[in-house]
Amino acid sequence: MATVDTARPTTDLLHDLQAVLGDRLLLADEDRDRVRSDFGRMVDRLPAAVARCRDAADVAAVVRFCREHKIPVVPRGQAHTQSGQATTAGGVVVDTSGMFDDFVLHALDHTDSLVLVGTLDIPSLKSLKLAAGTLDLLNIPRERWRLVLNRADAKVGLSPDEFEDTLGLKATISIASSRDVLMAVNRGEPIVLLNRGHQASKALTSLASSLDQNPAVPPAPVALESKHASRRASRRGLRTRKVS
Repeated sequence: MATVDTARPTTDLLHDLQAVLGDRLLLADEDRDRVRSDFGRMVDRLPAAVARCRDAADVAAVVRFCREHKIPVVPRGQAHTQSGQATTAGGVVVDTSGMFDDFVLHALDHTDSLVLVGTLDIPSLKSLKLAAGTLDLLNIPRERWRLVLNRADAKVGLSPDEFEDTLGLKATISIASSRDVLMAVNRGEPIVLLNRGHQASKALTSLASSLDQNPAVPPAPVALESKHASRRASRRGLRTRKVS
């Protein structure tokens, strides 16, 4: 007796997943193209879809769906992998770069400085613009933010000035593209230890100095509680008017 494979095509199955996630499941070519490689730029894998998850429940729903239907699924934050671990061919990329779940919000409640990292491309600018709007809603003062422009010499359509003007934030440091940095990451050693005189090392040292020279003064217990209460109130407001 012949066995007939009745498995549905992945594209059909993804429409079922889209019914769960709505417009947070991205199927357009331009969205899939954006995540077909990673920081190492050594692989090129085109996923079937990108799931832009907003919380842990979304992540769980995607993983459960993909496991049940045997669809490849990989997580992706800022894609700082070297050999394609942050992408997949024909599967689903779980994009968690824009998530502000309870764990992130708790960390933000207790942080004194934030380092935002961006590259000179439209997707990165959109993500940082969304993050900046959320941080503003959480009442986290912008003087505590630091902006790092990575691959600041890349010719991808945006200049550093355009990026800063659109975001409304000046870059603290800029780091140019360098194979030396990739090699250091592959070796598992920080570039600042391998080559202290490297331009990337100097930039990162400058960033560390800017954070160290402006240590946050611990507030009195009452003030600390007041600050956290203010942020919790903002957090409640954030949940009722999600940034989209």
